[in-house]
Amino acid sequence: MAHHAWRCVLTAAVVRAAAEVRSSGCGVESTDILEYVGMESLPLALDGHNHILTLPQDYDASTPVPLVLYMHGWGGDASEGAAFASTARKKGIATAALEGGGPEGWQSWNAGGSSSSPGPRGATCKPGSTDYCSYYAETCDCDASDGCWWTTCEDSTKILLDALEAVKKMLCV
Repeated sequence: MAHHAWRCVLTAAVVRAAAEVRSSGCGVESTDILEYVGMESLPLALDGHNHILTLPQDYDASTPVPLVLYMHGWGGDASEGAAFASTARKKGIATAALEGGGPEGWQSWNAGGSSSSPGPRGATCKPGSTDYCSYYAETCDCDASDGCWWTTCEDSTKILLDALEAVKKMLCV
């Protein structure tokens, strides 16, 4: 419980510090964005990923607002962030719910050991575990899999950073 509270405080501090630096989207009153002000969310499609942005209820293109990036769980998509985004919106926080790589119903994020087994200490799963690599054959060389690959091999850091840069150009965060 103490670790959870510590993470919340750290996250709040990072969001607050980030809000003090103005993004290039400050002062940009894009008609694409303005049509969504007052609505729950707006789509952001980048490189085959369907992200969802949510603006604060009182969004003003000249005033920086905090931004929280939401990454769904394995097999989910950006819509999983809807309840979180709705609460954040009421508190003056913009959110970007991001969509990971992979086919519909199998979207995921490439994390340590999830598509690079074996690791320094051997396999990252137990022998006989289900190998999900075939779902990610577009981005993974499944012939190299040791049976422990269960996520996309797409560069998840790039997905996140590309979305963040796009949001910073569009919104005042």
